[in-house]
Amino acid sequence: MTLHPIRWLLKKILPTAIKRLVFLSSLAAYVRDVKNPDQEMLEKLNEVLMLSSDPQALKLPMRINSVIWGKFNMDDIKVIGDQKHSSDSLSMSGLQRSQTRIMANRLIDYMPEWLRYQSKEKMRQDIYRLFLCMDQMKSKNNPEIVAH
Repeated sequence: MTLHPIRWLLKKILPTAIKRLVFLSSLAAYVRDVKNPDQEMLEKLNEVLMLSSDPQALKLPMRINSVIWGKFNMDDIKVIGDQKHSSDSLSMSGLQRSQTRIMANRLIDYMPEWLRYQSKEKMRQDIYRLFLCMDQMKSKNNPEIVAH
């Protein structure tokens, strides 16, 4: 597949750390339908995923999450095996290892090519950590986190 010239340029010039930051923060916002993340969410994601020296750097990718993920159908990851997870229970807790791998692979397969930053295995590990972090935040009943 040939990349659009701007996407090709982004793929070539964006540092790995920036691609990782954009991928994980935009995905977190998209999955939880967050439009305006609060400071606590920014700090927690940044603490767990170690994305930036300044948690405020996560804001822009989170605000433009629909540009990156807007055409992604969340139902593609809600159905794992013969189980369908409701929107508000989309998490990796309670899933078997093979199911979490399927969920992560579907996200990686969909992600824009220009955002691919490391091996599939390393990106899967980041996705696992992201979902565990979001599960912890959700369990605290954070009002900013509302599922798609």
